[in-house]
Amino acid sequence: MLARDGLTVEIAFVGGPEGEPEGLCVRNYEFVHQENQDSVEVALFELGASDRGELTGNESCTAVGYGWRLAIAFARPLDERVFIDDLTSDPAPLVDLSEVLLPTISLDGFTEGDPWISQSGWGELTTGFEADSGDGFVSVSSAPVSDEWNLDWVRQRDLVIIEDEEIRYTPGLEVSSLEDGATTLAWEENGRMYLVHGYLVEPTVLKRMASTMA
Repeated sequence: MLARDGLTVEIAFVGGPEGEPEGLCVRNYEFVHQENQDSVEVALFELGASDRGELTGNESCTAVGYGWRLAIAFARPLDERVFIDDLTSDPAPLVDLSEVLLPTISLDGFTEGDPWISQSGWGELTTGFEADSGDGFVSVSSAPVSDEWNLDWVRQRDLVIIEDEEIRYTPGLEVSSLEDGATTLAWEENGRMYLVHGYLVEPTVLKRMASTMA
């Protein structure tokens, strides 16, 4: 994710468990990058790999992937420069937060998490709010409009009640689930589709959140 000022990018990846360097199963990583006039090349390195001992016959490491998020700071904004993955020498896709509407309000009784890249099919970028009580949540997801990600896709969902709803002065949809009572607001704006989804949250709260996104 590229920050709105273009000076930092946060990259999420799957690696080993974090821990003390002497641990045989732990892993620690860093990104090294080189800035040029037309591009920024970035490579991921595992720290201390050459100094790590070997497992004995009675030792083993679990093959479990752990989520990592590391940030890279640029000397100047990325702007039109190409962000390149050194492993493939190809441009790496970035979500530019300056082109995305994000929540600007907090919810009483909820804790906001950091935005993450979604792998669930519910959008490219998601921000979540978890109820402090453990009951209820709100998520805000978005992705560029495509053949698979648009209002028609929303209309084809099963076991829902769909009503036309004006959202942020544009035609949208209010979707109510017949399974768990969750509510989803959906609309398209500036080439992206947004979903504001809430469980055990009043629709008026979701509408207020959608209207204040910026």
